[in-house]
Amino acid sequence: MAKTALKWGFLTALLTFLWISLEYVVGIQTDYIAFHPVITLLALLIPLICLYYGLREEKLKAPRDFNFSKGLITGLCISGVAAVFGVVGQWVFHTWVNPDFFSNMITYAESRALAQGVDVLVARREAEAYFSMESYLLQSIGGALLGGAVVSAILSFFMRYRHP
Repeated sequence: MAKTALKWGFLTALLTFLWISLEYVVGIQTDYIAFHPVITLLALLIPLICLYYGLREEKLKAPRDFNFSKGLITGLCISGVAAVFGVVGQWVFHTWVNPDFFSNMITYAESRALAQGVDVLVARREAEAYFSMESYLLQSIGGALLGGAVVSAILSFFMRYRHP
């Protein structure tokens, strides 16, 4: 199980890093920033697919021994590895690939607030709290662990009945 968790957890983090880097290269984080929230939601497919294939790989190793708890534990291990490597990926991305990410997002939040007639100072304060390295690293860890637990539980529940 450890080998499976390392493989699929690392792959999840790597693909997520490549996704956010591709968003930057295409201009979703700069020129087409209005599309960022929607496009970023598509990245949620990465951990879902990696968890599925990781659990499937574990089930194929011993189909008769695979049950809900084994699937859940495997999924949690994959999610834990993805969380650790994901934090590193987020830090590398926001430090070296796109160091202007947070300032771009804050500026965009201000412009949206101005266009909607909302208090710009309040919008800026909220955006600064949300779009910061600390916030994104916490979201990366929390999202991987909590989302991974929920998805692992759902996948494990359905995979326990299916034959590989």
